[in-house]
Order: sequence, then structure tokens, then C-alpha cells
Amino acid sequence: MIRDWMGSLIKAGAVYYGHTSILVAEARALRDGVNSAIQVGFNKIVIEDNNQIVIQALKRNIQIP
Repeated sequence: MIRDWMGSLIKAGAVYYGHTSILVAEARALRDGVNSAIQVGFNKIVIEDNNQIVIQALKRNIQIP
């Protein structure tokens, strides 16, 4: 989901990634969401996720498994 600064919904979507791990699915969903936000025209993006592995990999604090 992409929301504005007040929490109002701007865009939502769903994709079937096939048989994969939750880690891969969340990372791909994050990538797809960021790409969608860029296509809409956003240049400042706040990312929220509850998967610490994905967040730490994004911050380059860990090697991607």
C-alpha cells in the first residue's frame, strides 16, 4: 500500500509471486512498492515493514541471505 503523510490510501496492489519464501515475497513486494511510488512521482519515501531481515538488508547492515 502507498499512503500519503496523513495515512490516506493512494495506491494498493497484490501480486502472486509463486511458491517462494516469505523473505523473498516481502523483499519483492517492497521493491515493487518503491517502484510504484517512484512512478507516481514521489521522491521522498518512508518505508515501514515488520520483517527485520528485509529492513537490515535494505540498510546494508547484513548480507542478503
